[in-house]
Amino acid sequence: MQSSISTVKADIEAKVTHSEELLKVRLFTETLERPHKHAVESDPFSSERYQEQTLLLKAEKRLNYPEQLTQRVSGISYKFGVFPLINAFYFYADNHFYFWDYEKPISINNPQYIRVEDKFIRNVGVFNAKSDFFEEQVKHILLMITNEKAMIYALYRDNDTWMAYYNPKDCLWAPTNGSSYDNLTGTQKGRILMSYKDKVYELVYQEEGWFRGSTSIKALTSSGYFDYLKFYGFSAGKDPSISSIVVDDTRNMTYILFSDNTIKVVYVYTIDTLYSEAYYLGKDGRAFIQKGEFHIYKNLETKVQQGHNPISMDSGNFLSIHPILKTESTSTCLVAISQFGYHSQPASYAGYQQTPVFSPFVDFENKEPEIFKLLFVLYPPPHPITSTGYPKIEMARYHNGLFFAQLTDVERAKLLLTWPNFGVIFSEINKAQATTTGYQYNQTEVISRTLLDIAEICNPQHDPIAQNDYTNELINQFSAPHRKFIFVSDEALTIVSKLRPVDHLTDILEKYRPEMPEPNKFLQNYGEIETAAMCFEIATRESHDFLLYFRKEPKTTTTPAGLQSIKRTPVSEGFTICLARTLRTIWKKNVLKPSPDRANPKRRDINFPPNVLNDIVQRLNKIKKFYEEYPSLSYSPENPNDAWKNEIQWLTDLYELTRNCADALSFILLMVDYNLPDTIASIPERSQPALWNSTFAMLMTDEQSKKNWKELVLAIIRRENRPQLDNLSYSLEQRCRSFCKAADVKIYQAYEELQQAKNSQDEHAKFTFLEKSLKLFLENIENMTYDTLENICHEYEHLSFHDGAIELALSGSKAPGVTNRAPYHDLAIESMKSAEVFSRGSPKKVMPELRNKVLNKSLNIGAKIKDNEFLYKVYDEFYKEDSIRNLFEVPAPYLEEYFKDNDSSSKIGKLRLYCEFLIRHNQYVKAAEIQYQLATSEHNFNLEDRLECLSYATGYMKAGVGYSAPSNAMEKLKEYEDLLQIGQVQNEIYQRLSTMFQDRPEAQQVLNLLNTKLLDKQQLWDNFIHPYELYDCTLDLLTVSEPPDMDLVSSIWQNIIRKARSYEELSDEVIRLGRKYYPSELLVFPPWLICRILATYCVNNPEKPKPDWIVNIFLQVKVPHNEIFHILVELHSERPPPLNQAAGLHLILEEIVQLINRWKNDPSAMDLNPQYVCEVISNYTEPSPGSGADQALTQQFVLLKSELQFLV
Repeated sequence: MQSSISTVKADIEAKVTHSEELLKVRLFTETLERPHKHAVESDPFSSERYQEQTLLLKAEKRLNYPEQLTQRVSGISYKFGVFPLINAFYFYADNHFYFWDYEKPISINNPQYIRVEDKFIRNVGVFNAKSDFFEEQVKHILLMITNEKAMIYALYRDNDTWMAYYNPKDCLWAPTNGSSYDNLTGTQKGRILMSYKDKVYELVYQEEGWFRGSTSIKALTSSGYFDYLKFYGFSAGKDPSISSIVVDDTRNMTYILFSDNTIKVVYVYTIDTLYSEAYYLGKDGRAFIQKGEFHIYKNLETKVQQGHNPISMDSGNFLSIHPILKTESTSTCLVAISQFGYHSQPASYAGYQQTPVFSPFVDFENKEPEIFKLLFVLYPPPHPITSTGYPKIEMARYHNGLFFAQLTDVERAKLLLTWPNFGVIFSEINKAQATTTGYQYNQTEVISRTLLDIAEICNPQHDPIAQNDYTNELINQFSAPHRKFIFVSDEALTIVSKLRPVDHLTDILEKYRPEMPEPNKFLQNYGEIETAAMCFEIATRESHDFLLYFRKEPKTTTTPAGLQSIKRTPVSEGFTICLARTLRTIWKKNVLKPSPDRANPKRRDINFPPNVLNDIVQRLNKIKKFYEEYPSLSYSPENPNDAWKNEIQWLTDLYELTRNCADALSFILLMVDYNLPDTIASIPERSQPALWNSTFAMLMTDEQSKKNWKELVLAIIRRENRPQLDNLSYSLEQRCRSFCKAADVKIYQAYEELQQAKNSQDEHAKFTFLEKSLKLFLENIENMTYDTLENICHEYEHLSFHDGAIELALSGSKAPGVTNRAPYHDLAIESMKSAEVFSRGSPKKVMPELRNKVLNKSLNIGAKIKDNEFLYKVYDEFYKEDSIRNLFEVPAPYLEEYFKDNDSSSKIGKLRLYCEFLIRHNQYVKAAEIQYQLATSEHNFNLEDRLECLSYATGYMKAGVGYSAPSNAMEKLKEYEDLLQIGQVQNEIYQRLSTMFQDRPEAQQVLNLLNTKLLDKQQLWDNFIHPYELYDCTLDLLTVSEPPDMDLVSSIWQNIIRKARSYEELSDEVIRLGRKYYPSELLVFPPWLICRILATYCVNNPEKPKPDWIVNIFLQVKVPHNEIFHILVELHSERPPPLNQAAGLHLILEEIVQLINRWKNDPSAMDLNPQYVCEVISNYTEPSPGSGADQALTQQFVLLKSELQFLV
């Protein structure tokens, strides 16, 4: 079974709550069900109630009175004492008053001297200032009553020393009319009560303002609003005076002790309504209402008469009364001290008598009680009675669970101290013995001097009343400071500390070995778990040895439901309790509290003073170090079972949690050093509520909360504008290493370098700082969120560090766990845009060198990390700006792949640019292939564009043959040429059909087929040439094939000639085609075949052509005379049908005559040999039946022969 940090956290949470519940077990644990007879009988638990303890107080400092005071003592009447509210000493005699801040060194202003104009000072007191009437910095006031007036002094701090301010011309005062007011008492909210004889008075402020107006003292029993309160005037025939007035602010109760031992109990309403005649009024116009009256001696006498054990009271009186606050007890409200050692606790809230004392606390504030009654009377601890009689109590004080009594007899004076023994109390609570009496420790010591007063020194950082905390040192000793008291004697002031159970255990362990009786007695009293918790708090070698002494093995138990559970050892339980109680005061509290000012109504500040948090940090570090120094605390056997494994894991997790908590608090303290309120105000408003609502538990254990708080570090760094930044990251690493891990610290170091760059005025230094920051950011890129990275990139852009922003963004895209790289790519491209990388012309805002640097850096990083996606996006930006040609001369990785990307919507444009790129780099064969790809693609190209691409492809391939072309370059060239020729035929067909169909919309589909893609020869023949009798176009197709079949060529020419409607039309067509193909394509324009077909056409046509019609055609085609002559002679010789007929032979001979005449008359014609011609035509000079030559022709031949012979 393994534990986890989350399980440990839950257990800490539970133990914090449990500790708070234990605190509700107040100092007095008696139930209200005890019989009333216990009020007079001897307590049956007296023999075991008290346990002698020899170490409850420890003197820390003795303070002798200043000389200014001792010089005034002799020969005059004086009075002195302490003001516990502000920890100060006072002394007055006649009209001289001294005010001594004894915690500060004696100086010219300490003690402060005040001389009053009135003759006698009769009483003084320090009270809380009413917030409605004094400025914010005035927290306390000094009330001084003389024989003429009551004056108020404002108390303020001057160099951390209390000073009193009074200006007679501008002050608050009230006439006393010679009355001597005593028993000055104040409330938490600044009300001041006092007594004169048998009446109670309140000092009432008449007007608001700082030292504006006057005050008055009103008798609460004489005002018309208080007629029903005349019970203060004793009505038993005698006139007792008021001995004491005490206030319980936690219950809004006032108790008044009269000189006849009568105690009046008054409930005080606190309604914030101001009336002109009565300052505070409650419901129905009431301010006070009597709730009870007790005459203790009469009660005792009644019980004696009823047969109970008599108690010898002599004529003793009550010395004092002391409220028991609701933070101490839910049932007991008051302690009254008699001279003979009895202290009694009367008063309880009716209606709650059956409420168990261990139930959750019920808040009775502003809730009027119904009845009060006396619960019981307690004897003091037993002590030897001297021969002179029972010792008397001269002075008694009660302070939140601690009872002090000064006992005197004829021999010596003693100081008695009693204090609740929570070890026994908690043990009985755990045993469900809820009817236990409040067991106590007691200590009696002989004192050398009579004490005049005992007061608890106020600790503003830990005020149980103000914080509504509970006084229980068994719980508080892990978080609260020592309680300190000041003993006032006529010689000096003595400051003493109340020692806690952990202090007692420390003393025992220093003196005794673990197996000796004293440690075991302590262990028995407090139990193993509580003792183990205190051992962790002590954290010494001795406490470690004692822990191991009573350590037990963890056990696996089975619940009634059959489930397995593990019972941990006192070591792990004690560790848990120690940690929980150390953190108890802050665990559930918010880290921040509202602290508005005029500039910022939403201002927040730390909820606890830094010294309180620092004390907790020191305690946690002490525990952590203790665990680290003693590995035996986490000991386990060689083959541990599940219980041992769970135990060790639990201890390990506790250690980790302790370290995390200490570092988290150290982080907050570091933030306080950097002005926490201003830092919070500087972060985005959307982030502030998360900090406002964060508790310390969340800060120390919740990762999201930690992340929220870390924003403050960046806010601090961004806020700094000094030339040199404090090394904040170093402080984070040293003080809160687990809260801000190494990666976090490096990131903060990077931010510091970035801030240094912002502040630097030197360009070289600025660049150095930026490079350092980039290096640190890159080392911790996996720990940065996109938002953080985006902000940094924008910072870099602002500082013209564009290449750094690009590198950071691209590195972030490759960080572990990043699945969507697009935002990072966009961020890098945005940085490139800010550097004007994509602009066509010269940059306007940046230097060209910077633009080139940013471009090269971007391309190099993209290539290095093999991020084709990013590079393609970069090239897309260039393409959009029509500036991608700028990349043709720089190393642009994967640019060719980008151009060839088939998934792009701009594929055609990219391929054309690719061709330009290839031509720029003399890669003609590749360029030809791209053009061929374009020509044959499925894109919406028209025929003209495709032919253009084919033309480029053919031209590039021809050029590429001379540049180390591949072996198949010639084959591809032939392929491209053939395809180009076929395409040209297709274009000719398209043009001719377009002319034919220009008035026929229904033929548009045919034209679209021709204009949208390249067709092969068969498709052209089947779909266009043959259907539309475009036979001449077939000749073009035959030029791109293997040597064509002559029968096919003959058939095509016959179809061409057949289509002619006249000799003229036919001659034009033949001439056109002849000029197109002759002499380059003799296979599709064979002169012999065409001559024969033309001659055949003439023979078969009834209409005869001109005699030189055939010769004229050939001559216009530029066929040489010599070739025409040979063709005609050969036709005459071979005599193919129908030329073997007389008409045919005659036609051929006529064409020969016309050819010779044309040749003879053409001076430029030199291609016929006259001698050869003479030899040939000699065969035609004589008439012959089979030659086709008639008499006329024969004569023409004879004549030509004679002329030619002349030329020989």
